[in-house]
Amino acid sequence: MKRKVSIFEMVWYTICGIAGFTGLVFVILGLVGEFGGKSVNSLRDFSTPGYICLIAGAVAASIVLIIFAKGNDRAAEAAARRAARLAKVEAPAEPAKAE
Repeated sequence: MKRKVSIFEMVWYTICGIAGFTGLVFVILGLVGEFGGKSVNSLRDFSTPGYICLIAGAVAASIVLIIFAKGNDRAAEAAARRAARLAKVEAPAEPAKAE
């Protein structure tokens, strides 16, 4: 079953992706500051915000996925129930057997 992705959902995925990417960039800058020469030693301070941003983006993305998956499951169950009701109504009635 193909479903349409809402604008709200796409915005949240974008925000989570930007947060994760920012965290990844900060972690890389922190590693460059840690293992680079004396001229880039000041970049060492980017590690902690990078880890926080990366974890926050991953947790937020997981929460968004859980919320929208639950909504999609509800819609799929409602469609299945509707199809079952329509199939039951459209099925020809069987004649009663005389004993």
